[in-house]
Amino acid sequence: MPTAVGFPLGLIVNELLTNAIKHGNGRISVKLEPRSGRAYALSVCNDGFALPAGFDPIASKGLGMSLVSALVEQIGGELLIDRGEDNKGARFTVLFYR
Repeated sequence: MPTAVGFPLGLIVNELLTNAIKHGNGRISVKLEPRSGRAYALSVCNDGFALPAGFDPIASKGLGMSLVSALVEQIGGELLIDRGEDNKGARFTVLFYR
């Protein structure tokens, strides 16, 4: 994986894991799955409270989500936010190309 993608991706994972630990109830999953071509999906999911409908990471007051959004944009990726497994918690998925 090129450094231009790998380094920002490492920072993204660090921030998403920190948030999952802070806001979850102990169960966290991290998945990296190949998609078609050279695309990948990196997901971090926790079992805490679900995010409010219409949650906007850019409008968030926290520096972490602003950083994640900026880094995802830097690697030309896309950030998807939804509920986690069994419709509980939060799942953040970064779609990117290597």
